[in-house]
Amino acid sequence: MSGATIAAPTHAELRRLTGAMLRRGQRVFSFTYHSSSLMPGGTPYVTSEADLIAFLDRIERYVDYFFGELSGEAMTPAEIKAQLQSG
Repeated sequence: MSGATIAAPTHAELRRLTGAMLRRGQRVFSFTYHSSSLMPGGTPYVTSEADLIAFLDRIERYVDYFFGELSGEAMTPAEIKAQLQSG
């Protein structure tokens, strides 16, 4: 590895990416992370307790944005499949 610092996307970056995808017609979004991200030292994104708190805050802020400002909806994979098949 080159010694470069790896950083998780910021809240602003997540919002910009979501907005760009919406403008391009994307209507299905998935927000995922590895469970090891919830354990300080488990990933380069979360190396300390402070990083974990910031990581969880970023998730909470994005979820609030997605469901609040964008009126996003949570769906199971089966519900997404049914909606896509119905047109």
